[in-house]
Amino acid sequence: MYKLLTIAIISACIPRISSAQNHDLRLELHGAEQRMLEKNIPLLLQKYQVDAAKAEVITAKLYDNPTISYENVIYNSTNHRWFDLSYGGQNALEIQQVINLAGQRNKAIQLAKQGVKLDEYQFYDLLRSLKYELQDDFYNIYYLQQSLQLFQEQVNSLQTFLQALQKEQKNGNVSAKEVMRMQALYYDLLSERNDIQQELQVQRGNVNLLLRIPADSDFIAEAPRKNIMNIQPSGYSYIQLLDTANNNRADLNLAKANEKYQELNVRLQQSLAVPQLTVGFSYDKQGNFMRNYTGLSLGMPIPIFNRNQGNIKLAKTALKSSELATQSVTDQLQQDVMNSYRQAIRAKQLLDEVDVHFPDQFNQLVRNVQEQFRLRNISILEFVDMYDAYRSSILKLHQLQYQFAQSLAKINYTTGTDIISLD
Repeated sequence: MYKLLTIAIISACIPRISSAQNHDLRLELHGAEQRMLEKNIPLLLQKYQVDAAKAEVITAKLYDNPTISYENVIYNSTNHRWFDLSYGGQNALEIQQVINLAGQRNKAIQLAKQGVKLDEYQFYDLLRSLKYELQDDFYNIYYLQQSLQLFQEQVNSLQTFLQALQKEQKNGNVSAKEVMRMQALYYDLLSERNDIQQELQVQRGNVNLLLRIPADSDFIAEAPRKNIMNIQPSGYSYIQLLDTANNNRADLNLAKANEKYQELNVRLQQSLAVPQLTVGFSYDKQGNFMRNYTGLSLGMPIPIFNRNQGNIKLAKTALKSSELATQSVTDQLQQDVMNSYRQAIRAKQLLDEVDVHFPDQFNQLVRNVQEQFRLRNISILEFVDMYDAYRSSILKLHQLQYQFAQSLAKINYTTGTDIISLD
């Protein structure tokens, strides 16, 4: 029995190399973010919205086209000519141009330019949200990969150990009860490994959509270039983070830009209360009081009933609403920054209480437990309990590390910039 179990322990510790699928995509966080900028469809669609808004500026800069009308006699009964263009015929020409008053054109241009800023800030706010989602998913996948690797090593180790026990059972050296208990532990490991694989698949599916990775490919999160576990959130102050957020949060800039947009719209609607002026030139060959008549015409609607009152009131209401919306975003921003700051500090404090080098000792601990069981220094129940305790400790460590990485990503999200480098 001792020989078989010793061989089982040694063989379980030999690393097993599995070749990754050729179509797996391995990326560090920086590479994933760069791919998202190039491939993500919602971001590309929002870029088109910015281009469309810029086209509105071109439209606003255009002047109204002049209107020209020409009239000619169809049948001249005096000389019996059709469409008579001779000296005795009759024709008339009129040209009109609409002129906007009260700075209407310039105000429309300013409003259109502000509309471009709105779409640009919407793009940056979308980018902020997608970037946080990617950073969160990236580190979730990374630590799930670590947990899956741990379970795979345990499954391989326990499978070899179980096979050796089954051989010893046939020789009468191990009881059936011990083998059954070891099988139960093995099946538990398989079940937990499957749960991690399922969760990992869901997270990879999310990243595949963000980065437009083919569905038959798996995203592999490469180890970060820097150890973010050494970052100290307490090295930043709340005031520092708040100032950064006030200067960089796209949703706050969007709210302020919308407030400015509504203010410009009020000015435009007020200017539209002034009627447009129509200037015209007319020529009449012989249909007026004199032959070859030329005249200048001026026309303007009389603003008695419609002075654009409804649109002016609507614009003022929208302005007041936008002011409240800006204040609401400001209040939310302050709360977001404080929450993310406190969460990061708590996550770091909890992580500092854990021995982060514990995973490096895991394989040696497993070998020691197996050796103690082989020597009958511990029972099968003690073996299972110790095995579960070791595995559970590492899984919790991975979870704590992910939660800390998530809290750092949340600080970047709430401040609107990569104030903390995560790659």
